[in-house]
Amino acid sequence: MLRISLIRNQTGPVFLRLEGDVTGPWVKELDRICDPMIATGERLRIDLAEVGFVDRAGLELLAQLQEHEATLEHCSAFLETQLRSTPPPALGHATALAAGG
Repeated sequence: MLRISLIRNQTGPVFLRLEGDVTGPWVKELDRICDPMIATGERLRIDLAEVGFVDRAGLELLAQLQEHEATLEHCSAFLETQLRSTPPPALGHATALAAGG
């Protein structure tokens, strides 16, 4: 399960706090939430302090979000290493992986 808390303010980036595991259908949900914000050029800050596990599709989505200028905050050392070794997929690929495609 993944809890996604979204905080918008008038002047700064959109802040997302993730709590739980970024896996399976939750990757698709995170992509669904972030995609319109990325498409409109909004800056994202994503707090990963309370994330317990990220699967391959989740890693690819986070790498993709970084490519689109999202800032990932409070990553564990393990997650940072995983992200450095995960090339971002083509747009929409992480969602396809999460859906089993």
